[in-house]
Amino acid sequence: MISSNDLDVLESLGASLSCVTAEGVYRGRDVIVKTFSYFGHIDDFGRRVQTYYQCVNQMLRSPYLVSLLAVADVASACPKLIFEYMDGGSLRGYVSSRKNSMPPVTITLAVAKGLEHLHRHRVAHGRLLLHNILLATDGRIKLADCGFSYDDAYLATLPPVYEMPEMMCDPPQAPEALHSKGAATAAADIFRLAS
Repeated sequence: MISSNDLDVLESLGASLSCVTAEGVYRGRDVIVKTFSYFGHIDDFGRRVQTYYQCVNQMLRSPYLVSLLAVADVASACPKLIFEYMDGGSLRGYVSSRKNSMPPVTITLAVAKGLEHLHRHRVAHGRLLLHNILLATDGRIKLADCGFSYDDAYLATLPPVYEMPEMMCDPPQAPEALHSKGAATAAADIFRLAS
């Protein structure tokens, strides 16, 4: 656990319902900082972040998963997770750039290996989207936002902060996921990989 004083947050990259993502520097290294805002009303969120950090560092280390480097401000209403920075951006940006020099089989194999590692530890990703597959200029490919995947059932019990716009749609789901009330499953991850 670190303090925000040990971290320089540089530029915001975007926001979601649950957090703001920014570039930063931690111990002289480029990082991604996710500052949570959605969970500020949950009394035990800091403890849950700490538990998650320990879980990731003990079980979920893999060359195919973005590394969680540190956690900051756990006792505050806006805890931060500090992840390694992947300088090649997301697969979404890579595909859009049309500079596709990497063989698709290389990308698919890396994603499959990341999913295999998660599933071996009984964790479903649940959000396998192009923007959650990150690339590095040295050829590494990693899954991001594996975050609180193991705890999606708990998060689903929380009241929404505000309703999602109707124009937004859910990503394709495995047929069996349609009957599991949206719970993340290994089958749904594999379905997303194949779609």
